[in-house]
Parts: sequence; C-alpha cells; structure tokens
Amino acid sequence: MTGQAGIGDFNPAKHSRPNVSSLRGSLHILFTGVTVLFGLLVGHFFDLVPVEVAGTEGIFVGVNASYISAAVLMNVMYGRWILPIGLFPRK
Repeated sequence: MTGQAGIGDFNPAKHSRPNVSSLRGSLHILFTGVTVLFGLLVGHFFDLVPVEVAGTEGIFVGVNASYISAAVLMNVMYGRWILPIGLFPRK
C-alpha cells in the first residue's frame, strides 16, 4: 500500500482523545442524543412518551453515529480529517 494510509497506520497518540470535560462537535451531540434517547425509551416504557418521539430521536442518534464512523474511516483511509468530529491533531 504505497502512498495510502492503512488501518494500521493510524496513530492515536497524534490525536487528542475526548473525555467528559472536552467533548466537542459531533461527539457531544451523539452522547447527549443517546442520553435523551434512553430517557425517551424509559418514558415510552411507562406510557409517558409516544413511540414516534423516541423513534425519531433514535433515527437522529443513528445518523449521527454513522457520520462519526464515516469520518473516522475517512481519516484512516486518507490520513487527514475530512469530516470534522471534534478531534484535531495535537500541536
């Protein structure tokens, strides 16, 4: 694989790692969305929230997770961040 970054070429030490106090961008939206989704699913379990509301939030969380997955895969394939998700190289 000459000239291309492979899966083994990704070095996590070159990138900032998210933690609870520094979540930014899509990761913050994803984890907030998952928290809201769990609350809506509990509300639906007790017949307080219609299934359409919880389902719509579930679709939103799934689309966001797919975006983050695509961004990470493109970073590994091309060796640079093409889709921003809140992780940037350390300086």
